[in-house]
Amino acid sequence: MAPRYHSAAEADTGVCGETKSRDSDALYDLPLRDPEEDQTTVALHPGSGEERFPVFQSDFTSVPVSDGGANGVTYPVGGSRKEQDEISSRGPPAYSLEIRGKTSEQLAESGADDEGTNGEKQSLLVPCLAVFSSNYNFTVTSIALFLMNQDPLYKDASDTVVGSSTVKMLSYAGAIVGMCTMGYLGDLIGRRLAMILTLALVFIGALLSSICAWGDGVTVLVIMGVCRFVLGVGSGGVYPLSAVSAAEGAGSEKSNDRSMRVSWAYSMNVPGIMFPYIVALVLWCTTHNVDVCFRILLGFGALPALLIWLPAWRMKEDRAYVAKDFAKHLAGVFVSRSYWRQLLGTGVCWLLYDVTAYGILLVQPEITQSIWGNSSSVTDVIWQNIILNGMGIPGCFMGILVLKQMGVKWLQFWGFVGLAVSAFLMAATVEILQGKAWAQLVLLCIVNFFINWGASITTFILPSLVFPPEVRSTYSGISAALGKIGAVGGIYTMKAILSTGGLTPMMICAGVPSLAAAILTWFYVDPVPNTLRSSFLQCFGSLAGSCPFIDCRKFRRGSRAFE
Repeated sequence: MAPRYHSAAEADTGVCGETKSRDSDALYDLPLRDPEEDQTTVALHPGSGEERFPVFQSDFTSVPVSDGGANGVTYPVGGSRKEQDEISSRGPPAYSLEIRGKTSEQLAESGADDEGTNGEKQSLLVPCLAVFSSNYNFTVTSIALFLMNQDPLYKDASDTVVGSSTVKMLSYAGAIVGMCTMGYLGDLIGRRLAMILTLALVFIGALLSSICAWGDGVTVLVIMGVCRFVLGVGSGGVYPLSAVSAAEGAGSEKSNDRSMRVSWAYSMNVPGIMFPYIVALVLWCTTHNVDVCFRILLGFGALPALLIWLPAWRMKEDRAYVAKDFAKHLAGVFVSRSYWRQLLGTGVCWLLYDVTAYGILLVQPEITQSIWGNSSSVTDVIWQNIILNGMGIPGCFMGILVLKQMGVKWLQFWGFVGLAVSAFLMAATVEILQGKAWAQLVLLCIVNFFINWGASITTFILPSLVFPPEVRSTYSGISAALGKIGAVGGIYTMKAILSTGGLTPMMICAGVPSLAAAILTWFYVDPVPNTLRSSFLQCFGSLAGSCPFIDCRKFRRGSRAFE
């Protein structure tokens, strides 16, 4: 007998005779197997007997029933119509059905899909502006410090222990703390409340760093460092919460729908990075007053958080995964080995990506000096950064364009491969193209394209797809924190290699982590037991997906998670 499928409500009506609300029809599709196959019997305990239904053990647990004293019988779910009519004639029994640890009443309250949005597509306004705000505030710190160094008062202070590098490190440290803590709070108290808290920290940190940093140069940098740490906690928390909120607000359980929503939320990353340079250029062309420029730059970071404060309060969250026991939830998060295996494909790949990306971006000023000359004016430096960061726009949006075609796994794989190859190519041609500015510019464009094309998008998407809802926000935060640790490590490592060995060994060392991340992606992202031939067919067939007009999904039928 072929398996049949009924919703939870249909099983209630057809088998037990109870007419329930049709609102719960879409709760779960329950496959009903042949009674002769391997089954688990679920007991229903009426007043003077019990009825037994063979079903999947993973779907059901005990189901208590009271049917007014009727005698119990034994028959398979979806039995003959005569058997069902006989049971239905006894009257509607009152019972509580338990599916995957949740009673039918709880499931009905929680909504149709596993995220509890009743199948409604939620607005991307909050995740998009949150990502924009986060990247603006991370980027603007370096620009503000660069402008402050134009004033002798702040330049002398930056050479002390409490210097520019310390302020930047406090911002990164706050981000790492925020990614872990706010990601965990997203599972503990719900995505909406955690997002409201992160936005509050962003607003407070940005505003205070603008209006409270007064005094001599050292005092200003100390106050800025403390405020940027607070802001970093909030901005870091935006990463996991915005990704998870975008995915869970898709109104669909399809990975393609969720990944596209997360990718569009992440697309605000590039404008968030470019906008501080545009604001700085306008301010510097208007006035050369350093205090006015850096305070407006820092204070502007509070505006996006303020604008989405009210929409964040109105975010729908019908089913927040709130832990009743803090200690048990904390233990449960870290006890599963399967989660840590998945973390190799999400967090470690993110770490390796940031080592490469931040390491390459660090040497771009040196490369631009050979392309545009040794100009050191503030306006020229800002324009160069606008042009370089503008190269990320086509890479990011072309990656989103082919995301459905290639799939998350293979877009990440080929993104890492492309980034590694372009880095190795640039390393191999540094001496050959010495003095050929336009050739170096072309290579720099290719490197920046791959920095933003593949892994930049997918490392943000993956944690919101592969982890179960109860720990999704926590592990998204851990993955993002690992990425930020990789960024800090990449900055200092590549800088040391550049100063001692030059650009060629630095680019080689920048390409190696991408190659390692491509290998991890192959084995630990959506691992499916395929033959080697099948895996290669999926891998190289996905290259056809880089053209938006070719449907390559038939080559990836063996991939279960990201079809």
